Order: sequence, then structure tokens, then C-alpha cells
Amino acid sequence: MIRSSFTFTQLSFASEVKDWINSILRSLGLRFECADIEIKDPSRKRADLIVWEKRATKPALLIEIWDARTPPWEYALDSALSKAWKNNIPYFAVWNLTHFYCWDTFEKGEAIDKLWWPHSGVSEIVCEALSYDDAILKYNESIKRYLETFLREFEQIYYGIKVKPLLGVDERFIYRLRSAIHALSIPMFENIKKMAAEDMEFRRNLIKYFREQGWSFKGTDEDFEKIARQYIYLLVNKILFYNVLRFTHYKRELPKITIPEISLTGKELKDRLDSYFKKACEVTGNYETILLTDFLDSLIPPDDMTNALKDFIHNIGEYDFSKINYEILGNIFQRLIPEDERHKLGQYFTRSDVVDLIVGFCVKSADDKVLDGGCGAGTFLVRSYVRKKILNPSKTHKDIIKDLYGIDIAKFPAHLSIINLASKDLSEIENYPNILHKDFFGVLPGGEYPSDEMKNKTLSDKMKTIKVPKVFDAVIMNPPYTRQEEMEDILEEEKNRAYKRCIEDWKAMSKYPMGKEPKFSKRSSIYVHFFIHGGYFLKEGGRLGLITSNSWLDVDYGGDLQRFFLENFKIKAIIESKVERWFEDADINTAITILERCSNSEERHNNMVRFVQLKKPLAEFIPPVEDESKRWAYVEKFIEFIENKEGCYEDDRIRVFTKTQKELWDEGYDEEKEEYMGSKWGKYVRAPEIFYKVLEKGKGKIVPLSHVAEVVGGLITGNNDFFYLSEEKVNKWKIEPQFLLAVVKTPRELNKIAFTSKDLKYKLFHVMADKNELKGTNALKYIEWGESLGINNAPTFRDRDRWYQLSRLKTAPLLWVDLRWEKHVCHLNLDNVPFEHNYYGIIAKNRRNNLLLCAFLNSTLSWLFIEVLGRVGLGQGAIRLVGKDLRNFPVIDFDKIINVLRLKSMGDKLYEKIINTFNRLSQREILSIFEEIGANSSEEVSLDKIKPDRRELDRIIMGEILGLTEEEQLEVYRAVIDLVKSRIERAKSVQKRKKSEELDVDELVSSVLKDMEKLYGIRAKRFPEDYITVCPYRVIEVPRGSKVKTGVDLKGPHVRIDNEKVRCSSIHEAKFIEYAILAGKTEIFIPTDENVLKRAVEERGKFIKDARAKLEELLNETIADKKLRELVKFEAFKRLGI
Repeated sequence: MIRSSFTFTQLSFASEVKDWINSILRSLGLRFECADIEIKDPSRKRADLIVWEKRATKPALLIEIWDARTPPWEYALDSALSKAWKNNIPYFAVWNLTHFYCWDTFEKGEAIDKLWWPHSGVSEIVCEALSYDDAILKYNESIKRYLETFLREFEQIYYGIKVKPLLGVDERFIYRLRSAIHALSIPMFENIKKMAAEDMEFRRNLIKYFREQGWSFKGTDEDFEKIARQYIYLLVNKILFYNVLRFTHYKRELPKITIPEISLTGKELKDRLDSYFKKACEVTGNYETILLTDFLDSLIPPDDMTNALKDFIHNIGEYDFSKINYEILGNIFQRLIPEDERHKLGQYFTRSDVVDLIVGFCVKSADDKVLDGGCGAGTFLVRSYVRKKILNPSKTHKDIIKDLYGIDIAKFPAHLSIINLASKDLSEIENYPNILHKDFFGVLPGGEYPSDEMKNKTLSDKMKTIKVPKVFDAVIMNPPYTRQEEMEDILEEEKNRAYKRCIEDWKAMSKYPMGKEPKFSKRSSIYVHFFIHGGYFLKEGGRLGLITSNSWLDVDYGGDLQRFFLENFKIKAIIESKVERWFEDADINTAITILERCSNSEERHNNMVRFVQLKKPLAEFIPPVEDESKRWAYVEKFIEFIENKEGCYEDDRIRVFTKTQKELWDEGYDEEKEEYMGSKWGKYVRAPEIFYKVLEKGKGKIVPLSHVAEVVGGLITGNNDFFYLSEEKVNKWKIEPQFLLAVVKTPRELNKIAFTSKDLKYKLFHVMADKNELKGTNALKYIEWGESLGINNAPTFRDRDRWYQLSRLKTAPLLWVDLRWEKHVCHLNLDNVPFEHNYYGIIAKNRRNNLLLCAFLNSTLSWLFIEVLGRVGLGQGAIRLVGKDLRNFPVIDFDKIINVLRLKSMGDKLYEKIINTFNRLSQREILSIFEEIGANSSEEVSLDKIKPDRRELDRIIMGEILGLTEEEQLEVYRAVIDLVKSRIERAKSVQKRKKSEELDVDELVSSVLKDMEKLYGIRAKRFPEDYITVCPYRVIEVPRGSKVKTGVDLKGPHVRIDNEKVRCSSIHEAKFIEYAILAGKTEIFIPTDENVLKRAVEERGKFIKDARAKLEELLNETIADKKLRELVKFEAFKRLGI
């Protein structure tokens, strides 16, 4: 098929839009007569649209259409305004495919004062089209929907039915700046992408910059877009900031930025701008972090961007910023980056209501010193500024800002923090915020550090430093929590530095004796380290407030963190939301933790911990009012409400459960080990009252699962695609039955509790014999096929004698499903088949109790225990119990119950009753929890709607055995429905941003190998073909193997391939065979000339040594994620044959 080379033009797009508008006018019955294309100057090859009230006599709206690279507020705005004015058109719009703005032509004031669209509730973003082709072919439906929304409101505005929305000057300015940023970032993106492909020095610096931010450089469009947007945001920030400074004390000393009308290159324009920024730094003695950045500042705008940039600079320079008060200016800087844009810049911002709640708990006085150790864009510090000003309105900007300290390891957020704080009041000369561009774990109380370690020292002789106070009144943070920032994935030295720092902090705080260290898992998430190091900065009575993943409430390393809290703080509150996520662009459940430094053990033990669950959105407790005094009054009232609750309080908005720290310590203390080991605190946040009633009535009857059963883990193959075979794959390879076993691979295979091997879809490839014993079998062919793919070389199989041989298979009569969503089930494994690690196996100590145990684990009461005790910080609404949790899971001690009843001649009857009921339940499909209980909300629950077989089993367990009344049993059902529903709906509350392309490892490996060739001239070479010319040779065949090593023993040189030795005539021949096997050969052509052989081996050996060293170097520079780095290294080695 021949593809057409024709593309749509501005004219053809305008024609399409005209038809779309006319269709909308007709379908909505709007009062406008029609839309027409208006071409005043055919030579311009562009068309404008006019929407007519009365055709040819009374125009209502002019729409100028431009390409996506044209900023709507510069030349395009001047053109449209001029045309509308001359032709007496009351309204005009500029639309550059992506952004749409509409002005009132005859409104008084400057252009910025005439804007009325967009406004609160409607976006300026139409679509993501970057070309007319995309707009017509890909985004036409989005465009039509946008035009429909606009035209519907425009009609009401035009005919006076609706008053034009009021826009604040900050809103208008933000729209104006964002439009420029978007348009300018397109050519910048294209330029960065081109330079990264052509300029190796630039590419190295780009990779280094990514590495410094903790990102992995993949060479994708997403990477280049991130840098382009950061650069443009910083550039616009600098231009705006410079112009604002001109209207402060420095007006006489800072000239207006003027750019000559002549054509300038990007380099010339950059140099001119830099001269103004340097002048501002010299005049003010400050703001170098704002005006002079690092790698980003070295970028040069492309030549084709200079005209648009000059227009923007000129128009911003014309504005009189003295007309805008500093509060509004600060708002412009803070809101410049839209929320849905932040992830593209590698930034995550904390919601203001969450921030205000933490600040309200921790900042209690206008004189408090405040620290944010991962300050990002400075939201916590800005809100602390506002809080302190509310607490004491007489406090000056200078006095407030000197008590606010921020630290961030990345330059871009540090820049944003400084600009957001400085812009709170630029009238103050002493206005430089205390923001350190540094690793938080490299900062100590009382230390003095350069404000910016990358500062341009040529501007001044003296390096500006910041002295960190010895103690703080409040430490407040949203530390990093995403996977790429977890401890296992960051650089080893950074991990060790943070870990060692925290050990020293903890020892000092808890006053550990010489030689003793706190127990602290290196597996802990990075946010745990922020808790510990952050606490080290606090004075006695000072408060620590963090929002983090809630996983520490329940996971193993959470016990370490709990011990740290209990040894050093009064735990004031732990707060979770039942109905929303506080990070809408991060798939993780969160909790707010408020701590108060306390060295008195008796005070700590007596302190009442408040576990808080919000049943309504946080905005209902802290409404988004504009009046700051009212806002903080709401915050104070809410905090006072929480702090005054004792015991168990619950209404339809909130639940507060209290426990003393002594009770928490005793609960987690292990008498045998004589140390605090941890406990599941999540239950105190999430558990309904009925949970505690059940435990009370179950005393003496309920025990941990480990008391009555053994829990075993499932099978880990190392490569599921190879070892698990579908029926189609078995038939394709014709693998002999003796090498196949029935296996449970995934919960999706099963829909009933009980199953046999006939219900399973997969077979397990299970071979115990050596390859020599498999000759002539299809199983051997399958193994060799796996080796041809290099599966045997994976790190997983390094420690196996035979890579294809699995360790001892695990079986169990009961299979507990690991990850769960809307269905809870524990399967009955009737044929005792092996199972994958999606399950845990359970084996009753008294084998007669396996069925009883399975019955209980499928009861609704068990579901309640799972929902309360399970780990829910997983994202996507999942819940799970890992091995340790499962061993502690509460179950009925059936031996004890039945033995007691046997004394009354009732034990065997109860046993049979449970078994008969369970047998019926186990043979049918298990549905979702909502279908099993017959309700979608707790209000809908009634006993007659529950599945009869389930209800009968529950009645025996909850009623006859545990003695719960029918009303209490109803409470169990309601609680289960409520807990599952809130868990699932909270996951759905995440406003999923458009996902970037999934990371393609193959693509990343290809990108790395291209860089290897460009940077070092190293590319894949065949062995031995590329190392020898035509010469006499002999041919040998060798088996494939996962381990290949050259050696010499008493019998001479050899190559060991797994457990088999291939004898060789010389060490060079042995090396030759080793290198050929690494290159994927099994049939090897060996030169008979020893000199040829030796030369080939030496050249290949040097290549392997150089390639491995350079690849390691490149990967360490390029990829921050340790696991990803190892995976890419393995695949790259394989492709290079080394």
C-alpha cells in the first residue's frame, strides 16, 4: 500500500472547524446564524473563522487559528485584537490547536484585562495535537466537545443571559504564562532530542543530569519532554522574577530587558538574557539559585524559537508589576505549574488541605523554627509562612522567612521552593530563603552549608552559606515514596549513607549504651529514614509531621519504626482516609503521622495515641475557603476535635480510637527475645467496633493460625513462561507426560473452593534427570530451546546444578490466595498438587481439621479479619497477608471447641454439621463479596439476602461457636461490605493520569547499546567470524549451558559447561570455546593454526574486558534503579555475546 504524502494545512483545518461549528450551532439550536472562513489576504495561506450573529453584517466572534508552536499571547494575540478592533467584532479568540483563549475586544484595559475564557471550571487545553493532521484525524472528537462547551457558554455571554466570569489578575497571568510555556517547549523538545542524538558530550551531560535527579535515562520522548518543560518553566520563571524585581528597591539599578529587533541566534539571545540575570544577582547579592541554574542553564534555545521568545520577553517587560501586590505575585509563581503537569516534570506536590493539617498540628507558634527535609516546591514552607503570619500578623516577612528551612537533593524543586518563598514579599531586601540544594542525610543540626553546591563562583568572591539551627520546633515533610526512590533501587553509597546516618541519630536520641545499636532493617522504605533523621532535628516538645505510605503500620520493618516512635516520641495522631487518596497521581495508600519529641519514658507510656479514620473527604473538615483566617480556624477546630477524643468515638464523618503507648509497647513486646518486635497498628485505624466484640467473645476459642497449622510458601520457578506450559504449548512440543505435573498457577484458573487436577489449565515442566539421560526426548529439545534463548544464563539459575531442575515441590491441602480484591477464598486442594507463589499453603497439625480450617477461612468472619488485619498500602485496591501475617491470623481452635463439646456428646455433631455445610459451599462458584452477602452497601445488608449456604456456615461459626447474636452477625456483614467497598472505591478515586508508555526493556537495552557505539565505538561483534579469516579448521559440537568456565586440572586444559568438561589441546583452545559459547554457538569452528587461535582469543578477550567495563560505567551513569540496571546489564551482555 502506498502511503499518501499529503498533509493538512491551516486552511484545511479551518475548513473542518467551520463545519464542526455549524453542526454544533444547529444541533444545540444556538442563536448564531453560521460560521464562515474569512481570508483577507490569500497570500498568507491562512484563514480565520468568524461566527456570525447575522451573516455578512453582524459578526459576533473572530477565531484566529495557529499552529501549536505559536504562543497564543504574543504576536497571535496582537494580530487577532487588531483585526477584531478594525472590523468591529466584539469578541475574538486565539487557538493554537492545544490552547484556546477568548477576549472581549472592547473591554477597557490591556489585553490581559480583556480575557474572559477560560475560567474556573473550564480548561484552556483543547487537546494534545501538535499538527493539523493530528487535530483532524486523532483529536477531532475532543475538539468538537470543547467547541460545544465553549459555544454554549459564549452564546449566554454574548446575549447577556449570563455575566462574564470574573478572573483575578493572577488567574489571567497564569493562563498567559502557561500558554507560552507550552508553545515554547515544543521546539525546545525537538532541539533537545536532536542534540541528544548528534552531540555525544551533550548526551553525557543530559544523562548525568538525569542521574543526579535519581531518574533513569531511557532516551525516550518522555525523557526529552521532561527536560524541555523544566527548561522552559525555569526560563519563564527567571524572566518573570527579573521583571518583578525591577519594580522593587532595585528599579533604578535593574534595566528593562531589551532584545534587538534584528535576527538573533539562540546562543546570542541566551547570552543577552544571562547578562541581565547576572546583573540582578550582583545588584541584589541574592537569587543565584533562581536566576542561575546548573545543567539546565547551559541549554541554548534553538534558533527557530528566538522570535517567539523575544515576543514573550518584550510583552512581559511592558507590564507594570507595581500594580500587583506581592501576595498575588506569590500566587502566580506558586500556581504556575498546573497539577496535571507536575508528574511530567518529575515532581509530586502535596495537597494544600493535607499540608495545612500537618502544619496546624506541628507549627504552634509564630516564632517556631520549621524544617522540611524534602521540600520540593516548598508547599509545606509556604503554608507554614501563612500559618505564622496568621498567628502573629505583626511578624515581618524577614522575621518569618529566617525561621523557615528547606532541603532538597534536586535542583529544580529547590529553585521552585526559593522562588515561592521569596515571592511572598519581594519588597523586603533581606529576602533570601534558607533553602539548601543538598542531600538531607548529609545535613546535621547546627551545621553550615553552601546554599547551592553548584553555585557560579565567578559572580562573587564569597560563597553564600546557610547555618542550620541546632534544634527545630517543627519538622514537616512529604518524603519520597515511589518505587524508583525505594532504598533497594538507589545507589549503594547513598543507601548506606542514609542508613548509617539514621543509626547514629537513633543511638543519640534513645541514648543507647556504648556498643549497642538499634535494630533497623536495611529493607526499610526510604521514608522510614526521613522519619528518623527528621526526628533528630527536633527540640524537646517539638513536633514531627509526615505524610507517607501507610505500609509501616503493618509490614515487618514497620516494627522498627514503631520502636523508634515509642522510644523517642509521644505519638499524637495517626490519620488515614477511608474514602480518598491524598496523592491522586500516585497509586499508594497514605497516612499522616504526628509525633512530639519526648525523653521522659513515663510521659511516653501514659500518652494516648489517637488512631483516626476519616469517613468523609478531608475538604469537608477543612473547606477550601479563600479567607486564610477562616481556613486556619477550620484547621484548629479539627485538630482540637481529634486531640480531645478518648476511648472509641465514631460518627458518620470520623472514627477515633485511642490506645496508650504502654499498651502498644506491651502488645508488640516479645518476652522470649526481650525486645519490641512490632505489632499491626493498622487495625486500630481501620477496625470497626464489631471486630473487638468478636475478639472479646472469642477469648479462649480464637488462636493464631500457627498454633494449629503450618504455613508454607509457593513455588518460585525463576521463569514462569518456561516452566508453566499451557495445553497448546504441551501439544506443540509434544513433551512426554512423565515430565509434566498438574500445577496451580493463578487464582484466575479457579472459581470454586474445592478443585482437582482436572480443573487446572497448566502443566509444570518437571525434570530431575541429567541431559545425558534425556537423549531422544522432546523434553531435552525443550530444554535446548530454552538455552538457545539464554534463559539458562539468567542470575536466577546460577546456583542450580541443573538450571531446569526445580527444587522440592511444595504441596498443601489448603491454598490461601495471596493478593485479593473483591473476592476472598481459601481453596481446598483435593489432589494435593503443587502451587505457585500466588498462594500460601496451609497444613493443619491435626489433619482431621483441614476441612474445618478451610471452612472457617472461607467464612464471612474470616473476611472481616482479612479486611482489618491485611496490608492495604499496595495500591490498586488490593489487600494481602504475607507469611508472617498469615501465621498470626486469628482462627478458631477446633480441637479445643470439639473436645469441650465431646464432654457434652455434641462434638461429633458439630464436626459433621460444619463439614456438610462446607461441602455444599465448596462445590459452587464463589462470587464477589457483594454478591455473596447480597448487598452493595452496609445499609442494604439483611440476613435473608445472604447466600443460604454461606449464611448457614456463618451461623454455626459466629452464632453457635462464638455466641454472637443475630444483630452482631449483621454488624459483621455490614462491616465487611463497608471495608471492602471503601478499599475498592478509594483505589478508584485515584485520578489516573495518562500513562506514559510502559518501560520497554528491549528498547532500553537497544538504546544503551547505541550509546556504547556512539560514546566508545563498541558494538556487537560475532565470534569467531569477525576475528578469523579463511583458514583450516575443525568442527566440534558442545552442549548449551548456564555456566561456562575455562580451567586446567591434572589432565590439562578444559572448558566446564555446567557439570560437563570438554577437553582441549591448549588453554587458547579452551578460551576460544568459552568465548564461542558466550556468543551463543553450539557448533564451533576451531582454527587448526595455533597462532590464529591465539590472536583471536587475545583480541576477543580484550574486547570482552573493555566492553564489560564501559557498559558498567555507562549503566552506572544512566540508570538509577539498581534492579533495572542489573536487568539491562544481563540483556546487554547477552546481545554483545560477552
